[in-house]
Amino acid sequence: MDGGVLVMVKLRIDLNARSLEVEGDEAFVREIYSDFREQILGMLSEMDSAGPGRATAPGAPSSSEPAPRTGKKSAGGNRREQAYAINKDLDLYGKSGKQKLVDFYREKRPSTAIERNTVFVYYLKNILGYSPVTLADVYTCYSALKSEGVRSPGSFKQSIADTSSRKYGYIDAKNMEDLGIPLRGTQFVEHDLPGLESGKAAGA
Repeated sequence: MDGGVLVMVKLRIDLNARSLEVEGDEAFVREIYSDFREQILGMLSEMDSAGPGRATAPGAPSSSEPAPRTGKKSAGGNRREQAYAINKDLDLYGKSGKQKLVDFYREKRPSTAIERNTVFVYYLKNILGYSPVTLADVYTCYSALKSEGVRSPGSFKQSIADTSSRKYGYIDAKNMEDLGIPLRGTQFVEHDLPGLESGKAAGA
């Protein structure tokens, strides 16, 4: 912030297996970059501990052909699924007479993390009329649908940032503690979901 003028920053990093593209004010971009940097450092730390013959960069081939990763968290590694406190005040089960989250989810049938993030923010804002919508609130929606086989993304905050990026723009995440649903996201939920092409229009 300089003399009352909001400085917008755009950052793009491409590391073969991992990439980051985010745009917003400087504080927002720094926060996302910090999380992304921790993930990359964690991956490099695991590779270093594996010893000689392992890949030296994310996505690089290994000459010793190690066993493929299962995606599970290692005991000593830094890779972890980001978790947030469950908001027990959210009425996701229709107690107030409003549509249940599970029914809305089955109606819209989102098939990717991008689509699920959008559906959840839309539901919280437009169906429940809840505000402000935070990361913990969206995470609570994922948790409430475990019986449907729904699991939150491992890089949860980055997934939210991706949904808000220029590529999609389905939610407004400039303030992670007050997520919004712009017209583009509203139209996507109301008119494009569900559809035969669902999952191709938005990334995982």
